[in-house]
Amino acid sequence: MENKQTVITRIEAQKKRRDRVNIYLDGEFAFGLSHEVLVRFDIARGDQITPGRLAEIQAAEAVQSTKAKALALIGYRLRSIEEIRKRLTEKDFPGAAIDQAVEDLIRVGLLNDRQYAEAFIRTRMIQRPSGERLLRQELRQKGVGEADIDAALDSTLAELNIHDIVSELAAKRSRQLPADKLKARKRLSDFLLRRGFSWDVVKPVVDEIVVKIAD
Repeated sequence: MENKQTVITRIEAQKKRRDRVNIYLDGEFAFGLSHEVLVRFDIARGDQITPGRLAEIQAAEAVQSTKAKALALIGYRLRSIEEIRKRLTEKDFPGAAIDQAVEDLIRVGLLNDRQYAEAFIRTRMIQRPSGERLLRQELRQKGVGEADIDAALDSTLAELNIHDIVSELAAKRSRQLPADKLKARKRLSDFLLRRGFSWDVVKPVVDEIVVKIAD
């Protein structure tokens, strides 16, 4: 019974998805299939399909569908490998299909945590400038490994003038500071430290701003 073969009696294009077809086995609709898998397995009407061959086809289709969803997610915005795995899992794709799809996308360079981290840092430094400590923390939360974080921080922050970035942040914040220099120093220092900048970077900037506050 396990070796019973079925026959592909019909292959028809899907009306809403022209890149997919419907497969009929022994006269009844069985499953949808992408053109890529159809061609890869050289599937044609009249073919006899064993249960083992059917399982291979369906496994390949699961990987193809999973990969298509991953590409759609990446197309919307860059994501870390861990983010992609999480989103695909939430969509109930099979674990084995997720593993294979992610492996394929890594191999062709479409998933790359170092490149993701570099893009993340550049975007963050434009939209909401943050120090290395906070950037590292955010990237860890997104599942990026330490080696990729280190490399991305080294290459990306080296392109920037951190002192100028912190000075600009401090200048904007200075409009909200009290007239008392001690209170102003603490409030501004706390703000910049919360943004993840180190004390070595924060102190000279704070000194520059606070000295301009009228006694």
